[in-house]
Amino acid sequence: DALSPFLSILEGAAQTFYECNLPTICLLDGIVAGAGIGLALAADIRIASDATRCHFAFPTLGAIPDAGSSYLLPRIIGYHRAMEFYISNEPIDAVKGLAWGMFHEVVSRDKVPERLKVWEEKIERLSQSGFKLSKELFQKSLFRPMREQVRGEYFAQLAAMKSEHFSEKIAEMTTKKDEGTE
Repeated sequence: DALSPFLSILEGAAQTFYECNLPTICLLDGIVAGAGIGLALAADIRIASDATRCHFAFPTLGAIPDAGSSYLLPRIIGYHRAMEFYISNEPIDAVKGLAWGMFHEVVSRDKVPERLKVWEEKIERLSQSGFKLSKELFQKSLFRPMREQVRGEYFAQLAAMKSEHFSEKIAEMTTKKDEGTE
């Protein structure tokens, strides 16, 4: 019971990252263990340094995956790889993590700030409302049939087209086309 408040905090943090209406980026460097894995997987973009190693560390203790890792890991790397990672209790290095889809990219430690800047610039070009709607659609797609998903896209697209961002971008495109500078 002494760990209950700590586990609640981890659960809330992972849920907050996963449901955040803004893009989340996780930078990983060095050892990522236990709950750190779940917190990292909850981010939208994961950039790992070449020194990153993920390790559950707790299977031999009798503890279980936490901070959302039992939910996210099978969805990201597949059920069988998640089970291999857990049962083997062996660390996953950056190269294997990239190949398995745990990371979006792996860079040398000195390049991590540079890659973060690139992703920040990409995020700045996004519509916040469009991102929120898209993230909701991607998350819901894991649990609903295609017919329902396509219907959700229809309503989300209608909402997106009513946003100020959409109107501004259409006006910019129209102006460029009228000026002949596409």
